[in-house]
Amino acid sequence: MSDGAAHYNPDDFAKLRPVEDTHFWFVGRNNILAAALGTVTVDASGPKSVLEIGCGTGNTLRVLRESLPKATLIGMDAFHAGLLHARSRTDARLVEGRIENMPFCRRFALIGMFDVLEHIEDEAAALHSIRRSLEPDGRLILTVPAGPALWSRYDEESQHQRRYTVRHLRKVLSAAQFHVEYVTHFMSLIYPAVWISRRLEGCLSALSRRRAEPRQAAIERELHLPRVVNNVFRELLRLEIPAVKRRYRLPLGTSILAIARP
Repeated sequence: MSDGAAHYNPDDFAKLRPVEDTHFWFVGRNNILAAALGTVTVDASGPKSVLEIGCGTGNTLRVLRESLPKATLIGMDAFHAGLLHARSRTDARLVEGRIENMPFCRRFALIGMFDVLEHIEDEAAALHSIRRSLEPDGRLILTVPAGPALWSRYDEESQHQRRYTVRHLRKVLSAAQFHVEYVTHFMSLIYPAVWISRRLEGCLSALSRRRAEPRQAAIERELHLPRVVNNVFRELLRLEIPAVKRRYRLPLGTSILAIARP
């Protein structure tokens, strides 16, 4: 898409919704977001106006509401299919809109964008748009997938444009005139297992191509893990929560969290 809009298949919302409450990745990310939100201080009473860009099924809107119960909360997504799911999960106002043409006449104290930036072709334009939508003392909190070395068929099926390094994320945030307050990897303890699985996936995909055999969709495979594996990963990721609450920086992980101000 040449207009810099988000690359995403709205049919994936229906695949995500049934697993978000139990899958280690969604549970782990929500725990990290709750820990990080507890460290954000816009003013003494907390941010009064909060926007989530790319709210999808409303999974992370629930974390924003629980962490910031007094805030005016709005969820925006470019795809109506996601908002249909979100409607039953949150009391937030829901708006269909695109980041390159923000449908608001107001600014926000806090903007969240969770695993959305990697879908956007023109990341710089998206961040400039967000900056214009923030109050002067506002905050942006975002997460992105980490590690170009982890690139796989899952990223391709998910229509990711890139995976990030901390250096790259700092660079694009700075170019959009953001000042990074805090940045860290997370999902660190599962990194070795994910790295190995991505290497094996590459080998198996190559073998299947040679044999002209069909392969299970990568998204379906990663969303439906054996229960034991899912439970072990979920408990491991809980160990990262205290580090984020103290704003410690984890040196490695499959995702990156950043908090920045204009």
